[in-house]
Amino acid sequence: MSVVGVDEAGRGPVLGPLVICAYAIDEAKLPALKKAGVRDSKLLTHEKRAALVPMLLKEGRAALEIITAEQITSLMRKKISLNEIEAQRGAE
Repeated sequence: MSVVGVDEAGRGPVLGPLVICAYAIDEAKLPALKKAGVRDSKLLTHEKRAALVPMLLKEGRAALEIITAEQITSLMRKKISLNEIEAQRGAE
């Protein structure tokens, strides 16, 4: 079974694009991630995060979605909320 984590940064046209990233890994590989030092990224230094990237990309799958400020504005004019945009694109 896979475990998936999703996070976003940016919340709309005033701040720029909305960036959504998802990472999936086989549940059996989680102990190895923990042993390697994978934690909440806010608790890691930039250097540690950068050092973990090759292993994370080798062991799991990552996907990135960037929704521009223009796209957000267009969708919101159609009465689609920012939360709906995020949920829909995050699920893709």
